[in-house]
This record gives sequence, structure tokens and C-alpha cells, in this order.
Amino acid sequence: MSKWMYAFKDPLGSDDVKIGITGNPKSRLGTYQCAYSAKRHRACFDIVWEGPPKQIERLERALKDKYNWNIESDKMGESEWVSDIGFDKIVEEVESTIQGWRFKINKLPIQFPITQDDCS
Repeated sequence: MSKWMYAFKDPLGSDDVKIGITGNPKSRLGTYQCAYSAKRHRACFDIVWEGPPKQIERLERALKDKYNWNIESDKMGESEWVSDIGFDKIVEEVESTIQGWRFKINKLPIQFPITQDDCS
């Protein structure tokens, strides 16, 4: 079974980006959807990388160690929101780290963003 590292932009319009990992993407998106009315906003991942669980966990640790992601707080509900970097730069850094560490992790070959309906 694989794991996902995902990122999505702040649905309220700031430049902040949420990053995280999950082994159950449908459930994770359901958790995020609970915070908003589906009529107003549909929770989605703007980009996803997939790979073996241990490598995804090592990727997350390598990124946090190297860049500290400018994470504002580690409190529940506030963690893993990255500020002052921007979505495109985060994607670039993830790709660079995957290549540099030679992880067997790849971006999902689907059209983004993806919602709960896109997850099996």
C-alpha cells in the first residue's frame, strides 16, 4: 500500500499552503470537507505525490528539516500550514528533494485538483 504527500492552497485566498501525508486520502479530504459547506467549497488536493510509506515519511521529514516550511504553529488545526513560500515554490522544492534523495516517489498522473470523488 502506498502513501500520499499532498498540498493544497488556502481555500480562503491567502498564499498559505497546507502540506501533509496520508494513507487514506478519501478520509483525509472528508476531514477537510467538514470545515466547509460543499455548496461553498469542495475540499481538494491541488497536487499529490505517491510512494512507499517509509519514503513518503522520509520525504516529509527531509523537507521539514531542510526548509522548516515556515510553519506558523504546531497546534491542532494550525499545523502544516506553510506561509511565505508559495505553492509553486513548494512544488519545486518537493520535486527537487525527491530527485536529490532518489526517492521512488512520483506525482500522480491525473488531472488536479482532486476531490473525494476522485479517490477510491
